[in-house]
Formats: sequence, structure tokens, C-alpha cells
Amino acid sequence: MNMRTIGWCVLSVGILWLIVAINMGTSVESSPGIRVMNFSLIAQQQNQLLIGALISLAGLMCVIFGRNQGGSNNALDVKCPFCAEYIKPDAIKCKHCQSELPRNFSNVTAMNLLEEFKHFSHHDFVGDDGSLNELKIQNFADIGIRYLEVIKQVNGDLTTAEKELLTKIESTATMFDSDIADEFNQLCVKHSPWLVLG
Repeated sequence: MNMRTIGWCVLSVGILWLIVAINMGTSVESSPGIRVMNFSLIAQQQNQLLIGALISLAGLMCVIFGRNQGGSNNALDVKCPFCAEYIKPDAIKCKHCQSELPRNFSNVTAMNLLEEFKHFSHHDFVGDDGSLNELKIQNFADIGIRYLEVIKQVNGDLTTAEKELLTKIESTATMFDSDIADEFNQLCVKHSPWLVLG
């Protein structure tokens, strides 16, 4: 749960608290039909109003200054080569360690992703029971998708990039028996929207 969501919850509680405090009774009946103000009840109402206002203010501050935390786990983010924190691929300077990034950082990122993709062996996809591990294949496909996204961002040759990935997929599939190779290809297509195998 991010800070803004917590802020909205706290703000709601504070506003509800204020509404209840405003509706508190501050008078008592002294004799039939005659009501008088009670200083003790007025003081209690003021205390509750103050507490509600402070809770509302705290919630409002969280909403205003809180950030949506969707950035660090974004599939397109890459690790800074200096501090290993996630940053945008087109960043010029790391927001965490303030290091200047190389001009061709996105190209370096693309090459690292391609190397990671090509590093997979057919043994990596087979579980202990001899069946294919779909989670490993999904991870394999995700790296390929991130590689293609970086290639798009640097205006690289997308067709060549797709051919490189396809070559690796086909060469890996040839290492399996025909039934397992077909299943491997189907899982690759399932987790790679760009991939069409003939």
C-alpha cells in the first residue's frame, strides 16, 4: 500500500471524526424544558474537533506529498551500474546515487539483457520431474520483452532484435524431444506477445 492510499484512508477517518465531533451534544437539561450549556461537554467537543482536525491534516499531507510507488518494479526499469537501484532506461543521472550514466546506457542495457537472454540453456527450463518449468520460461520471455522495449526506446532495429531472440528460442527448442519442443514453443508464444512461430 503506498503513501497516498494510506493518506486517503487517514483523511477519511479524520473527516468522519470531525463530523461526529460537530454533532456532539454540549447542553444538558437543568429542569423540564430548559437546557443550559455545559462547559465540560463544550471542552470535550473542542478536544474531539482538534483531534479530528489533526488526523485530517496528517491524511491530507500524506495525500499531497505521497508518491505513487509504481516505479521500482516497472518491467522496463533497469539497474543503475553504480548502485544497482532501479531507474528508467533513458535516465541521464541516477536518482539514487547521483552518478552520471554513460550516454549509451540504454544500448549497454540492451546488450546486457540480450546476454542474459542468450545465457539460458535448455537445462534451465526442465524441472526435477523432467517436465518444463513454465515459470522459468516466463522469466525467459520477460527478459526478451524488456530487451525489445529498450531497443524501441533507443530507436534500434526491432526486426533484427526479434530475429536474434527467435534464433535463441529455436536453437533451444532443438535441444528437446519433439513433444517437449512443441510445448516449449507454445509456452514461449504464450508469454511473448511479439512472437509468432510458424
